[in-house]
Amino acid sequence: MQKKMKTEYDVTKNMLKTIRTITESKTSKKSINEQTIDQTSGRESQQTNNDITVINNVDIKLNSVDKLDLKINDQDKNAISQLIDGFSQQVSQIVEFEPGMTINQDQIRLDGYLPDEDVHFVFIAGKEAGIYINAEMLKLEQNVATVLEKLAKFEEIFKTSMEPLLKERNNN
Repeated sequence: MQKKMKTEYDVTKNMLKTIRTITESKTSKKSINEQTIDQTSGRESQQTNNDITVINNVDIKLNSVDKLDLKINDQDKNAISQLIDGFSQQVSQIVEFEPGMTINQDQIRLDGYLPDEDVHFVFIAGKEAGIYINAEMLKLEQNVATVLEKLAKFEEIFKTSMEPLLKERNNN
């Protein structure tokens, strides 16, 4: 049996297929973490409820199996508001928070876009914590490097301000 050698075309084709798969999963209505699957039956174990609140022109989507977790108290609203204001002051005033913030039982996620640098970013606190960026063929110039550095520094502020809200939701 002869093995078929992969050409550059085949490698590029596979890479594009992978990118399309990632992009399509990003545009789906629910994030992967929103569905709780029962491992034995393969079906959703509990009905996930959600609610959307707007704070500082940013959509805050709350997902939970417990309807009591679909409300944000004033202290948490204030923390989220300060976080959004802090981002504008420390990273960039020109930002689009789309689709906004998603608060799950074990994770808080803030998605955004910096149009001047053409960089999409995601801050995550809790499960899979970190900062993730997506930039297609981004030319690395000094202003882009500066913004990436600011994003990296803001990650600690994001985690520190969102951990109390995450712990509160886990205790309910």
